[in-house]
Amino acid sequence: MRKRPWAGLAAKYGAAGENAHWRVIFDHYYWDRVEQAYQAAKTLGAGSVASGLVGFRMIEGEYVTRSQSTTRAATDWLDVEAVESTLPMAWSSLERSLISSCDHAAKRIEFEHGPKTLISVLTDETNVPWMPGRHGYCMDKFPYDKICIPASSLRDSADLEHVILHEYAHVITLNLSNGQCPLWLDEAVAMVAGGGVDRRAWRALASGAAPWLPPHDLGAAYLMNREDERERSSVWLAYQQSAAIGFYLSSLKGDQGLGDLMRGYTNNPLLVDLMMRIRGAEPTDEALKEVYGFGIAELFEGSLEWLRTEVL
Repeated sequence: MRKRPWAGLAAKYGAAGENAHWRVIFDHYYWDRVEQAYQAAKTLGAGSVASGLVGFRMIEGEYVTRSQSTTRAATDWLDVEAVESTLPMAWSSLERSLISSCDHAAKRIEFEHGPKTLISVLTDETNVPWMPGRHGYCMDKFPYDKICIPASSLRDSADLEHVILHEYAHVITLNLSNGQCPLWLDEAVAMVAGGGVDRRAWRALASGAAPWLPPHDLGAAYLMNREDERERSSVWLAYQQSAAIGFYLSSLKGDQGLGDLMRGYTNNPLLVDLMMRIRGAEPTDEALKEVYGFGIAELFEGSLEWLRTEVL
């Protein structure tokens, strides 16, 4: 088990209330028992001051999809879940598109498919403004990693490729780093894989019109309320800062270097890992120094300087 069973949702979308009832619900959720999770969540409601609303909406969206869907094995490592009657293409065409995009992401980062993955096409009725991750998200579940994508992405081949490249990159970083990669760096790799950067936002970050955040604040920015317009803008800037960090690293050692960086979390002898823990060393700092020769502080400084040369 890579982490606490319900750490992933709390890390990316905010905790749903760490009480005993929600722990039971999220135990179901992280084993992808979405029907049991939904029924249990319904009896609890949104919780105190609606602390469980984000979690409830995601559980509900996945439950509604599961209740109407068929799941089939596309390969030995990939299963696909979708409502076949609503697909704008043949099931076989959908599988080919998903496999092709996953292959592309894996080749760029030099990752071998293997860890079980489920790609779930969320129903159109779940694609609403209050659905967290409505444009696509990845969850560390058991016995597979689960990618959820909106049904609307199937109607545009470029959008579908972008979503899968980004979300499958999360599967890659999760498995190569054994869940140790921090959120800001995880998104950096995914933004490189998916592309689609906002150069206007990059110029704001490079010029100082938007703040260039330190590591802790950058990670925290992803936890802001995405339904609030001002906070949603801060989340978007966080993605763009992570993108700049990712593309800076890629400029140094290519996309393969990003894969080497993820492997840097897990390739130490046991004694080295033990000594790092005793010293309180930061795993990301150690992995960066192993692959690139500098640590987190130098990464943030170098990324900003690189960005300024790119857009100013």
